[in-house]
Amino acid sequence: MTAELEQNKAEIQAATEKLAEIFNPSVPEINSIFLALTNHLSIHPFIFGATFAFASQIKNAAPFVFRGENGLEHKDIAGRFDYTKALWYEVPVNIGEPLWSVPYFDFGGASEDILLTTYSIPLFSQQDSSLIGVLTSSYLLAKIEMPFSVPELTSVFSLVALNA
Repeated sequence: MTAELEQNKAEIQAATEKLAEIFNPSVPEINSIFLALTNHLSIHPFIFGATFAFASQIKNAAPFVFRGENGLEHKDIAGRFDYTKALWYEVPVNIGEPLWSVPYFDFGGASEDILLTTYSIPLFSQQDSSLIGVLTSSYLLAKIEMPFSVPELTSVFSLVALNA
């Protein structure tokens, strides 16, 4: 990796750990999460997007703020897929500590196809050590121009499987 990439990742990691201190003492409200994530991205230009994904036993919600075509955009990604199975959520929860993900493709989560790496911090209740959620900050590695859509790719794979 380049020195610049390593420096950007170190800054993102430090900023995300500082933001985690705000969320860690209690279960945050969704509006305050969107506000905190928006401020987080406004202050830190190397962060492409940030999420607070709740533990499923608390709430099925994952407020997400990212750099879109028209500035910072907001959405709840919980309705799009089971975020608890996402690489950036499941692995840090299972090992119980923060980590950077391997690079992965995000097909349309941020309204375009991109290659990301994500720093994830699992947050646990100080009272009973139960999972509150996972706080993330993502670093954009590349924008991808796909010659076909993901549904078309799925159809191709289905046809190949049927003919095998």
